[in-house]
Amino acid sequence: MSKQNALFLMVLVTLIWSANGLLIKLVDWPPLAISGLRSAFAVVALLPFIGKPRRWFSMGTLAGGTAFAGALVTFVIATKLTTAANAIFLQLTAPVYVALFSWWILKERIRALDWAVTAVILGGMLLFFGDNLTMAGFWGNISAILSAVCWAGFVLFYRKEKDDAPLKIPIIGHIICTLSGLPFVIDAGWWPTSGGVWLIPMGAVGAGLSFVLYTWVIRRLEAIEAIITQTIEPIFNPIWVFLVVGEKPGPWALLGGGIVLTSITLHAILRQRDRS
Repeated sequence: MSKQNALFLMVLVTLIWSANGLLIKLVDWPPLAISGLRSAFAVVALLPFIGKPRRWFSMGTLAGGTAFAGALVTFVIATKLTTAANAIFLQLTAPVYVALFSWWILKERIRALDWAVTAVILGGMLLFFGDNLTMAGFWGNISAILSAVCWAGFVLFYRKEKDDAPLKIPIIGHIICTLSGLPFVIDAGWWPTSGGVWLIPMGAVGAGLSFVLYTWVIRRLEAIEAIITQTIEPIFNPIWVFLVVGEKPGPWALLGGGIVLTSITLHAILRQRDRS
């Protein structure tokens, strides 16, 4: 698979993930109950594709699985406690953490271009806050930042395990989420009174099968390339929510989104020229 095709598939995976914000909004249930049951569906969907890992447990696998579980739980909490756009734009800090730790964990060199694009993306995020950041969503915003840190850890350790059935990392993460969410599922009555049907595609596809495709992609992209390409998600997450729920991003958010999309495109082009 060529680098261009890998980037295209990364965009496709990100589009699938971008629908999570909308689907979470449609489920009338406590955040941790949503996270737990969604992960249960994801485990069922992923297990047939796991292959034969040389080893199930290692420090990298456990760290990646724990980070993945943390990212899922904190994202659901963030989406419930603040706007979907707030939650996803705060996650844009993830490339910073990937850039900081890529050499330490993966021995992958971060170029000046990567830092520059990350800085521009963060600038687009700050433009968004001009419209949407309020104290009312404080804990949701904190959860979104924690989600970004956890997601960066997941991306780094997922790539580190790319040659040994890396799907074991999201499976372990989903099992952790299922077990930690089980008390909330029981307390909430096992199934939502409204919107419960959306838990099935949210878990089986959005949190499950999409990672089968992600596995192919992460073997062909460096961690910083994968995480920067994933920042296309903020462009589509608020769009889905606006089209279905009517939660409208403001003009500064739209400008910030345009900056992010442009930065991702330029990054892909310049990275390719750098290899030529």
